[in-house]
Amino acid sequence: MSKVSTPGVAVGGVVDVVASNALSIPLGVYLASKIDLSHVPQQQIPDQMLGLLHANPGLYALQLVIGAACTVLGGYVAALIARRGEVLNGALASFLCIAFGIYAMASGKSNDPAAVQTALIVISPLLGAAGGWLRLKQLQRRGGERYVPGRHSHA
Repeated sequence: MSKVSTPGVAVGGVVDVVASNALSIPLGVYLASKIDLSHVPQQQIPDQMLGLLHANPGLYALQLVIGAACTVLGGYVAALIARRGEVLNGALASFLCIAFGIYAMASGKSNDPAAVQTALIVISPLLGAAGGWLRLKQLQRRGGERYVPGRHSHA
């Protein structure tokens, strides 16, 4: 039996990206509120918001923490679904973050300096693996019992 769970990795990757975007909405609303929208052309609003984000180290750090936490969550979900190879499946769940990061760098659409974007690509599988590791530790505290659909515990 392979240790890689394609459904676990896929769902974990989607959870990572969707959660990152959803949890970043309040930050985006805050940044938009700081721009005088009546004097900025529609197509320049995203650039203005990114400029504000990068000009404020606290907000930029918050954005990075949100993304990192969501990658850990995606790794945890992948491990939860996989029910095997938790750390490996957690690390692999970061595939969408890595793919988007590589695409952004290759296409010149990255909003971060190359060193930051490279660091984010490198750290993503480590964060996903951390999520898988958390799931593994949770299982170990329960005595290694794994959830199997259709099998109920009568303890």
